[in-house]
Amino acid sequence: MPQDGVLKKLPSAAEKPHRRAIGCVAKYLAKGALGCHGEKTIWRTASSIGVFMHEGRINFGDGELGFFKGPDFDFRHTDWYKLFSATKADIFLADRILCLMGNHQLRDFLVVCRNSLKVGGRVRIGEIDGNRIHEAAAARSNPVQSFDIERVTDLLASVGLVPSPVEFRDRAGVLHEFEPSFAKYGHVKGSSRLDPCGTDVGDRAFSSLIIDGVKISDDREGSNGFADKIFAVGDSHIRFLSGCDEAVRDWPAGQDAIKFEGYSSKFIGLHLGPGLAFNLNTPNTKNRSREKIEGLIRSGVLFKGSSIMFSFGEIDCRYHVCRQADRQAQAIQDIVDQITDEYAVFLDWVQAQGFRASVWGIPSVTWIKETTTSDNPVYGSYAQRHMAAARFNARMKDLCGLRSIPFLSVLDTISDAEGALHKELFFDALHLSQRARPLLHGLMPSGLWPA
Repeated sequence: MPQDGVLKKLPSAAEKPHRRAIGCVAKYLAKGALGCHGEKTIWRTASSIGVFMHEGRINFGDGELGFFKGPDFDFRHTDWYKLFSATKADIFLADRILCLMGNHQLRDFLVVCRNSLKVGGRVRIGEIDGNRIHEAAAARSNPVQSFDIERVTDLLASVGLVPSPVEFRDRAGVLHEFEPSFAKYGHVKGSSRLDPCGTDVGDRAFSSLIIDGVKISDDREGSNGFADKIFAVGDSHIRFLSGCDEAVRDWPAGQDAIKFEGYSSKFIGLHLGPGLAFNLNTPNTKNRSREKIEGLIRSGVLFKGSSIMFSFGEIDCRYHVCRQADRQAQAIQDIVDQITDEYAVFLDWVQAQGFRASVWGIPSVTWIKETTTSDNPVYGSYAQRHMAAARFNARMKDLCGLRSIPFLSVLDTISDAEGALHKELFFDALHLSQRARPLLHGLMPSGLWPA
């Protein structure tokens, strides 16, 4: 851990073949966390080459958010929240990170930080102050966006963190400084109290915006980041959208859905069970998907005017399509077309009820060759199932387009030209993990549906 503000200098590119770090995060972990053996451990990276840092880094290579510290500590994308389920972090230091993210990604980042902090812990944010931008520093960091005290305060409050300013300028350019506790909570590059550029005059004066977000409660509800939430409703693939990989096995008594809230900045997940797209207009089916959706509407969980992203069709294409094609001696494409026609009728009904509908395309149909559990049956070859999923997504995209309904899909992105899946992006053989979340950020970087 750095003492008295002295940090170990990052080896040069010639000394250590790391990719260029363009963001900074630090985490102090309590005793026992991740094999720290009682010592607090800090991970930090810097926004430009040659900046001082200590042990580890964060890397946005290829536009993807990833964390790591050694071969056994791989923080890929955003699924690192799972490592803090038992022992929470004390501090996250985010130095010139938020400016490199789109709005959706930075809010997801803050939500994950909040969920990974212990009560009383804090996120320390350092950015170039938008109320006095240092042009040379801004050019070096190549930001996607800029921030002032008002915006960062609103962002922190939106994810359930209490803002605690350390250093900022107001709209008139007046500098405000508060007790920084740098030795305790982490040093931020560019502070007027630490950086000699801060004593320069005129346009050369460096100015940083430094603010802490303090966690005061473990309550997840209401900490989603965006005020305009999207309900992700449907089969188990809504977990990816809602930001949580792990399943909940125990169905809540008297409820129509298992709720996933507070893991994502944008989505609230409502898992209905293993529902089929083909049965969305049919009552009294095994999963009772239609009755569950109607129940969520009657209870007000889904309220008029709310935005809903539906996820159905993966089970259809993984098992039923090829099975029915064999039984009925029909082409796979014909069976898929029957299913998507039913889905389209259902979407028409949803919109007639006063909701804003959208569709999450089938992400995959598993690489498993045969059924290994009755809960997740498989039928047909992978090539047949993949063809069914591709046909399903293409047709749903067209049907949604005719209705001005947004359609989102990552199937083409997570598979190669031959249809082989990139398995490293999966939580298990069926479900995408949060390692693939940057793909979702790319589809809706501002948190809004694509036009």
